[in-house]
Amino acid sequence: MVFYRRMASKYILTTYGDFAVCQDHSLVLMPFLEVIYIATKKNPILVPDHIHVPKHEIIAKDEAEQVLTKFNCQPTELPLIFANDPAILGLGVKPGDIIKITRKSATAGEAIYYRYVVEV
Repeated sequence: MVFYRRMASKYILTTYGDFAVCQDHSLVLMPFLEVIYIATKKNPILVPDHIHVPKHEIIAKDEAEQVLTKFNCQPTELPLIFANDPAILGLGVKPGDIIKITRKSATAGEAIYYRYVVEV
């Protein structure tokens, strides 16, 4: 596969066959150079739809208490995740929530991680 850069309408494109990814991570169809999607702050890319992004979910307060008791820790001692993290944008999280992340694992089958949501 050959990669090269090309200037087109103020964007630097990295091409992958018939498609290209712009500097701002938008996707362009190369034969016609039509912009399919432009990612901006007003128009973010929904990362949770990607196949490599693990499942993220907000856990209830009673389940959060059970998790903290199980691991004998305070919420702030959990690994942190920012409230504006692309993987949790669509969940409607707020600082103070605890997120449960379920990942597929080759050795364990399924691995569960917890993150404490903080403001940037």
